[in-house]
Amino acid sequence: MNIITDKSKLKSEIKSIGSARAKLVDRIQNAALSVANHAHLHGDITLINSLAEAVGNGMKATALKLWLLDYAPVTWNAEDKAFTYSKVKRVEGDELEATLKKGASKPWHDYKTEKTVEQFTDVFAQLKAILRKVEKSPAKEGQEAYVEAVRKLVEAA
Repeated sequence: MNIITDKSKLKSEIKSIGSARAKLVDRIQNAALSVANHAHLHGDITLINSLAEAVGNGMKATALKLWLLDYAPVTWNAEDKAFTYSKVKRVEGDELEATLKKGASKPWHDYKTEKTVEQFTDVFAQLKAILRKVEKSPAKEGQEAYVEAVRKLVEAA
């Protein structure tokens, strides 16, 4: 571990991280467009899975996966935790050009997949979110009392 104690060196490091992040975000966008194009042209999604794996769990990996679902001929296989080829989503010619142009105008990192700090720290907002989930999903037999208890807890807050 190398703790930076000099304030000016620390500021320089932070600036460097910001610059590197911006370049990486742009590189990922270009790679995403390129692998989507390759998959549409050749029906080969190995590069899509390679890109998703290269990004890993950091750098808004879920956002990239959602972008690829929108602009590449793929579906997500939750069991394998990988993309699979979708022939019905494959486009070509003018439609492919339009798809890639639209994908270029919608940066992958703009997909909202992260929670705000407030969503983690605001207990009342969390309770309301739980209530919305509970109300959306049908209660199993005997769970009605739990639903009502959550509702009363939120109302009391």
